[in-house]
Amino acid sequence: MKQSQILIRYGEIGLKAENTRRRFSNQLKKNIKQAFSQERMPVKIVIKRGRLFLHTNQIAKASKVLQKIFGIVSFSPVWESSANLSILTRDVIQIMGTRLTSETSFALRVRRSGTHEYTSQDVAVLVGQVLCDRFSSPVDLEDPAVELFIEIRDHQAFLFIEKIKGVGGMPYATQGTVCSIIEKPIDLLASWFLMKRGCKIHMIMTTDSLSSYTKEFLNTWYVQDTSKILFKKNASFQQKLNQEINIFNCNAVCTGVTCFKNEKMCLKTIKKIKKSCSLPVLTPLISMNEKDLEKRAKQVGIKQ
Repeated sequence: MKQSQILIRYGEIGLKAENTRRRFSNQLKKNIKQAFSQERMPVKIVIKRGRLFLHTNQIAKASKVLQKIFGIVSFSPVWESSANLSILTRDVIQIMGTRLTSETSFALRVRRSGTHEYTSQDVAVLVGQVLCDRFSSPVDLEDPAVELFIEIRDHQAFLFIEKIKGVGGMPYATQGTVCSIIEKPIDLLASWFLMKRGCKIHMIMTTDSLSSYTKEFLNTWYVQDTSKILFKKNASFQQKLNQEINIFNCNAVCTGVTCFKNEKMCLKTIKKIKKSCSLPVLTPLISMNEKDLEKRAKQVGIKQ
C-alpha cells in the first residue's frame, strides 16, 4: 500500500466556538497552501471533522514543510482503507506484514467516529487476533515495538504508524497585528514567539543589513503575509514608529529586549517605547538568560 495523504492535527483551535474554529481552520488551510506554493509543490487540502487531510505524492518532502507551519500540533502520513472490517483487516495485514515477527510486540490504537455495527474495542480485538494468528506476534499495550493507529471515520479508515510533532501554537494571522522592532537577529526570536501565537507581524528594521536575513527567516517559516519597513535609529525614530502603528492598525509593539546583561537599559528601552505610544509593549524574551536564548535561537534557525 502506498501513502498518498497526510492527516494534520491542530490543538487549541479545537477548543474554540464553532464559527471561530471554522475561521481558524480555513486560515490554517490557507497558510498550508501558501507554504506549498512557495515550494512549488501541488497539493490538495480537505477539512473533515476537525482534521485536515493533505493529498500529495511527495510525503517525505511535504513532512518537512509541515513541521514549519504555525498551528500544526502533529501530523501523520496515512494509508487509506475502508470501515468494512474485511477490507480493513486485509490492509492491516499488508502494512504490518513487513514489521511483525514472532518476537515483535505490537499494539493497535483504534478510534472511531460515525455509526458502525462495531465498537473501537471490537476492532482492536478482532484485528489484533488476526495478527497474532498470522505472525505469532505478542500484544504489548504498555510498550509495544510496533504501534498501529486506526482512525475510522464513517465509511473510511485511516491507518498510520507515526505521529510527527509540529511547531504547535495558533495559525499565523488569526490574531491581531503586532509591530515588531528588529534591531538585531535575536529580535526575530521575539517575533517568532508572537507568530506562533497567531499574531500578524509588521516589522520595523533599523539597519539595512537585516533585510535579506529577515526575508530568509520568514521564508523558512513560510510567513508571507507580513510587511517590512526600514527606519534608521535616529531622533525621529519614535515618531515614525508611532506613525507605522497607526497606519497598520497595530494592537501591540514587540521588542526583543532581555534583562540578563543590563536590567536598567532593558527597562529604559521599554519605558521609551511606551512613552511614544499607548499600546501594550510585548517582551517575549525578557526572562530568558543567555543560554536559553542561544538554545531557542538555534532551534528556530537564527544565527547570532
